[in-house]
Amino acid sequence: MRYLSCAFDGFADKNQISLEEIIPSNTCTYAYGWSGTCWVDRSIKRSRVKFADGDTVGCGVNLANQQLIFTKNGRRLDGTNSLLLSSSVPADSLFPFVSFADYGDKISTNFGPNFMFDLATL
Repeated sequence: MRYLSCAFDGFADKNQISLEEIIPSNTCTYAYGWSGTCWVDRSIKRSRVKFADGDTVGCGVNLANQQLIFTKNGRRLDGTNSLLLSSSVPADSLFPFVSFADYGDKISTNFGPNFMFDLATL
């Protein structure tokens, strides 16, 4: 299991992405955006759960079944249970990323082991 908590987050295939690109709109990326949009390998999935300043958002991958996990304030987003990694993306090529909308944006990150989302519920 990989999991992180931050302001805007996702995973991308390090073999497919350059740092100069807008990550969520690219292939082999998996992201949850402030507007409630989830990107899964260029497909847009609407969760309709927006986030703003003060929220804690997270993303993870259950490596046993390739299932993507997106959370807000410790609760899993409804409608994201069926989101899976592309079979062409090896799990060991994924890296976490954060994209910012404005210069000067700040975040704090948590790479574990204690998260707001209870991993035991998976």
